Amino acid sequence: MSVEKAASITSARVIVVANEKGGSGKSTVAMHVTIALMKLNERVATIDLDSRQKTLTHYIENRHDWGHHVARDLEIPNHVYFTENMDHPTDEDEAADGKALTDQVDALARNSSFIVIDTPGRNSYLGRLALSMADIVVTPLNDSFIDLDVLGTVDPKTLAVTGTSHYFQVGKRHASNANFVIMSALIGSCCGIAFRCLVHVTLVSWAKDCKSFHDDSIFAALKDWPSE
Repeated sequence: MSVEKAASITSARVIVVANEKGGSGKSTVAMHVTIALMKLNERVATIDLDSRQKTLTHYIENRHDWGHHVARDLEIPNHVYFTENMDHPTDEDEAADGKALTDQVDALARNSSFIVIDTPGRNSYLGRLALSMADIVVTPLNDSFIDLDVLGTVDPKTLAVTGTSHYFQVGKRHASNANFVIMSALIGSCCGIAFRCLVHVTLVSWAKDCKSFHDDSIFAALKDWPSE
């Protein structure tokens, strides 16, 4: 299956948390978005594509075990994780993995209003496929020029945007039909100024809409944002 042609045909809204840089907070954001939506009485499924780290998977397992231990009925999403073939996969391997992911999303959508997909901190075939199925892409970003580099480059003197990153190009290619959200703690620093330039000057060419959030208002936005 071609990544370019893959698209969600489900009625569930697909939220993909993505950033090719490790340690940006993807799994933490996926966890908070998932639990917040469930506390709003939404039916939520989760998919962990980071088969090496499995941070989201471990959190959900621990949440389930702790709830059982303290006799509390904690919200638990319908969760699955994928083991991606990373040992020099052939085109056939990627096609098989891609079909399995697409089929899984369609199956989960039958009983879910939201599907939250956590992706690995690297360029991966399944990560790109997930972007192509996204209604909303959430990219967490830390307050650092090193982290900002995942979106693009800026002039250190003028803070003007001078280029876009590989992740930006991947997103523009595969998630052009998605809404784009950046979660960031950037406020008034030079890095924050550069961040706003990248968001409002460059990234608007990626997706249908581009927004940044600095607080928990993201949860209301994700719930109310139309998927069409």
